[in-house]
Amino acid sequence: MEMYNEFKEADVLPRMIDMKVNDIIKRLKPDQYEKLKQKIRLEALILRMVTTILTPFPARPSPKGKKKRSIDSIASGSFSNDYSSDDYSSGDESTADERTDEFDFLSHFSETCKEDKKDEKDEKTNLSDAAHLAYDIVQGDLQSGKTAIAALFSIIASELSVVTLMLTNTVSSSSDFTPKLRTFVWKMDMDIGKETDGTRELFANNIYCIKESDDTAINYFDGEKGFCSKAISEQGAVLVAGDTQIQIRKSRELIETMQLEHYCLLVMDECDIVHGKKYTNNASTELRLLLGLPLLGVVGISATTIPTFIDLMHAEAQNVKAYRLYPGANHVGPEQFKSPKDEDGNDIFLNPGDLNYKNKFINNTLLEFIDSALYEKDRRGTLVIVNLNDRVNAPGNVFEQASEVQNYFEGKNKEFIGITITTTSKQNGRAAPIMIKYPGAMAPFYRGESMWQVLDEINEEWGLDIPIVVFGFSQLTRGRSISSAKRVVTHIAVMRGNGHNLGNTFQAVGRGAYQGKDTLQSNGYDHVTILTTQSDYETIQHLNNFTNALFDRIESSDTDLPFSTVWSQVFPEFADIFRSTNRNLSPNKQHKIYYQKTVSCEIPTTLTQGEEKIKDEVKDDIRMQMLMRTVLDLHDRKSGEYFDSIDVQNSYHKRWKGHRGINLGKNKDGVKGVNCYLRYLVINGKLDKINRTDSSPSTAYRVKCRTLFEMLLNPQACVSNGNHSDDN
Repeated sequence: MEMYNEFKEADVLPRMIDMKVNDIIKRLKPDQYEKLKQKIRLEALILRMVTTILTPFPARPSPKGKKKRSIDSIASGSFSNDYSSDDYSSGDESTADERTDEFDFLSHFSETCKEDKKDEKDEKTNLSDAAHLAYDIVQGDLQSGKTAIAALFSIIASELSVVTLMLTNTVSSSSDFTPKLRTFVWKMDMDIGKETDGTRELFANNIYCIKESDDTAINYFDGEKGFCSKAISEQGAVLVAGDTQIQIRKSRELIETMQLEHYCLLVMDECDIVHGKKYTNNASTELRLLLGLPLLGVVGISATTIPTFIDLMHAEAQNVKAYRLYPGANHVGPEQFKSPKDEDGNDIFLNPGDLNYKNKFINNTLLEFIDSALYEKDRRGTLVIVNLNDRVNAPGNVFEQASEVQNYFEGKNKEFIGITITTTSKQNGRAAPIMIKYPGAMAPFYRGESMWQVLDEINEEWGLDIPIVVFGFSQLTRGRSISSAKRVVTHIAVMRGNGHNLGNTFQAVGRGAYQGKDTLQSNGYDHVTILTTQSDYETIQHLNNFTNALFDRIESSDTDLPFSTVWSQVFPEFADIFRSTNRNLSPNKQHKIYYQKTVSCEIPTTLTQGEEKIKDEVKDDIRMQMLMRTVLDLHDRKSGEYFDSIDVQNSYHKRWKGHRGINLGKNKDGVKGVNCYLRYLVINGKLDKINRTDSSPSTAYRVKCRTLFEMLLNPQACVSNGNHSDDN
């Protein structure tokens, strides 16, 4: 960079960096400065970003005279480094073969499980060829104010005339995120105008969305319509785009046409979504093309950053910093959620098989949950989220669910305002994802604004005494906040099928999180009540425990790249993310494999509430006790590796043949019966299950933790040792 080269010989770069850091800090209002300082290590973050922008690390290729890379070779991920090895030297003298040893378990796993060659492509990550980039990770609790930090990154870049490209989750989220970002910038009230033609333009008016259709839209790249790319590059603008193939491609083409002197800073909101995409995904191909540009750095922001950590460790990135965003005393998060209770004080949970399209995802447990929330004494501002039904157009869809529930309670003289949020709703040809139906109304009406605006208008017209129930699914997973200044979430019912990954499940639960404990308490509540499955309820707590333990170690470490060292240390017993679930960590199944192969937790000494329930459910089931003992035998014989479902069936039949009237081939003792028991253990997170495409049988299992599995057995069960000799 010219700025860097200009000051390098004069040895004034450190003073220049300090000056810029102090200048940015001074521009913040005192109260905003204190708020941000309480949330994050503010000075360290600003220093890091200014240093990243002003100092190439490692030496970046000069935009002028660089060799042209083949787009096909970049897209395939097989391109070689066109620049001299000295440009990318990071002091690591290990060879390429030595550097891949850390990830050799993937190929070993593929051989063991006979994975097909197509799946082996997933061993590469979207950062494999971008390890030289500076990467900053910001881990924030759900709804903890991450947008303010994203705005801060953009402001710092703009101060140094650097364009920021901000990728959000989905195209619709980019439209939502743009005004949200502008609002945060206005609230920060930083004097960061740029002199242009004698007028002073505020930075908030220099934020552009590639999706929008207003005057700030970026729909044309020929310079004749919409905007002038040269002006945007000189002013250090912010470009907001979705993380889809087309949006990333448009962003990359725009950046290339700008011919930026300083290139740009890439900020990824919900970065785990980008990292979670499979290597062969079309959007992943476009992302690698984008990363092929000499970017100044990458910033990843999310409440679920573990896939990002895994990709960075796999890519052996050398210039990485991590920051934790502290939510503050007014934050309400999953650790403060409580499940509903029955008359005996026992927790109430959803059973995975009870809700489906046939009953429109409605059962007595859900109706009783909503009923308990409506018109409680001394409480107001009730806001219930029902996040269960993934159907939009097919029979038994979310609209039918919302209508039936609202009609049911109107019949009981318990009225509420029903809101349904989807991506398909339109009014007058324009997107209007929010459908609202007032009590007694003949038909609903549609709105396209943000949810907080809708809630504010309802509160103004109807007051806080009438409850609101919000129905949805995909739009209640990420990005959208379901709270306002006077009304916040008080109850949430959420459940995802086994095919949904842990990141999206955690984010869906997070729609019940927000900054607004004072509002919750002023409305008469002291916690958020959550109705979900017991497995997901415990898994959310375990994920929080792991993330907190990881960042505690990162912040106490003195090294620049502590992830590989702290990752290998033993974590607490209840920090095992997959202890109670068999979900994948992200859409890329290799992330889960990496975690399970590299993370160790303390040996379990006590059972969770859910595990106590499992033990109680199976203690008198003789066949389950037999099968669990069979599985433990296979685990020992296979040295902890995967075993086939046929292995389980054969060993079960051999060991227990003739025992207590076992009738092989029929009912619970047949193939279907054994598979049913195995499925129970998989759903409850005690067995790992993988599907293989190139061998028969196609399903394999593995005991996650032998100690824990053995603790679930009933030692007093009326089961003999069986015919061990037949097993050998």
